[in-house]
Amino acid sequence: MEWQFIEVENVISKYVAFNWGDIMGQFDVFLSFKNTDLNGNTTKDREMAANLYKELTQKGINVFFSEETLRSLGAAQYKDAIDDALDDAKVLIVVGTSIENITSNWVRYEWDSFYGDILSGKKEGQLFSYIDGINIKDLPRTLRQVQTFDASREQIESICEYIVAALNFGIYNNIDIKDTNILSLDKNVSKYSSVKNNEPVRLSYQADTLYKNDVSLLKPIIEKLSSKKKINVLDIGCANGYLTYKLFNNFSDSINLVVGIDHEKDCIMEAKHNFSKQFCFYNVEVESDDLENKLGEIVEENNIKSFDLVFSAFVLHHLNEPIKMLKKLRKYVSNDGILYIRSCDDGDITVYPDEKGLIKKVLKAAASIPGMSDREHGRKLYYQLYKSGYKVIEMESHSVTTAEMDIDERIHFCHEMLEWPRKRYKNLVDMNPQNESYLKQYNEFCSDYEQIEEMFYDPAFYYRLSGPIAIATK
Repeated sequence: MEWQFIEVENVISKYVAFNWGDIMGQFDVFLSFKNTDLNGNTTKDREMAANLYKELTQKGINVFFSEETLRSLGAAQYKDAIDDALDDAKVLIVVGTSIENITSNWVRYEWDSFYGDILSGKKEGQLFSYIDGINIKDLPRTLRQVQTFDASREQIESICEYIVAALNFGIYNNIDIKDTNILSLDKNVSKYSSVKNNEPVRLSYQADTLYKNDVSLLKPIIEKLSSKKKINVLDIGCANGYLTYKLFNNFSDSINLVVGIDHEKDCIMEAKHNFSKQFCFYNVEVESDDLENKLGEIVEENNIKSFDLVFSAFVLHHLNEPIKMLKKLRKYVSNDGILYIRSCDDGDITVYPDEKGLIKKVLKAAASIPGMSDREHGRKLYYQLYKSGYKVIEMESHSVTTAEMDIDERIHFCHEMLEWPRKRYKNLVDMNPQNESYLKQYNEFCSDYEQIEEMFYDPAFYYRLSGPIAIATK
């Protein structure tokens, strides 16, 4: 079905002829903005919202974009219509160029009630803000704590990619809280999901942050491997294929085939829909007993014998037995084939000043959440590869530091670092409503979160996070 903008005048004239709720289900995204100023002139906010609307609808997203003339319905009818739209929307984007506009009566009502429903558990959804000329620190607290896009430094296409990622993987479906992301009663079992708890958005941000470093390191590797023939690439943990395509499309002249595998069926379906030609995707659980059979079927189906390059970013730390998986993989790595593996290690962090030790405290608390992945995996990466039979191993490291960031980027980075453990703590509390200890820990974590956020607002505060990269040859 082709989605078209519903002219407000038509909506008004037909309002008495049908139930407004009948059309509200069409909308996935609600744009909240101040339409006119005190003089009745169209605001820049409205122009920004119109650009978002155009870009999102071109990507097939169904957007509610209200006009000022909708107010002619009268306050009561207008509120009912807006409430229906807010109930159905999965994403709300607050658009603004001033605090006054963002906190004006109707705009504040829209984003405040939407977020209130999320917090109360009435709905699954995500709140974003899209601003220009506003310092994040000046935003209302609710908007400071969510994903914020600044028009002065982010392209609208990139912003819309985040929104599409948040919508495409069903992360707002009615998920049983007992099946939420990585939580499990068994501390030794990771239940990580790349489609829940806003993970598509976070993973896109993470991919963009590390993209240039990956390209620079992969370039000489691919040039070496493809000196005599085009190569075959395997991406383990490809998620929705966003990074797979963005990264390896740079080397399309040197590549015969790129295969992406992931355990999330929704991700693979989306990747298959979005990418083709040199890229193909398969739903594979890398810790399953039949991993070798699955890989065998894939190489046979694509008429290849093995993979010359295996890429995997932030996957091994989620596995229960990474060495076992790496050993099974060897059979399908070509002679002199190369593994390029990124991991993480929360112990490889430099921070100053932090007199209270809050950073170390919250990371330690996050690591203790049941079902959490191995947050100190990076230091084990060399050992696990060596024990799996890969003898020639080079270790690289890439750092992200606040010294290179402006204030908005610093706060964005802070939220990306801490929001995921906060959500996991909240899930733990929801799963165990009678456990007062969990609730106390969660409240303490939130208090520490707010203090750390204030630290990142200080331009003199320094934070450096390093991530290990292993380049291993079979």
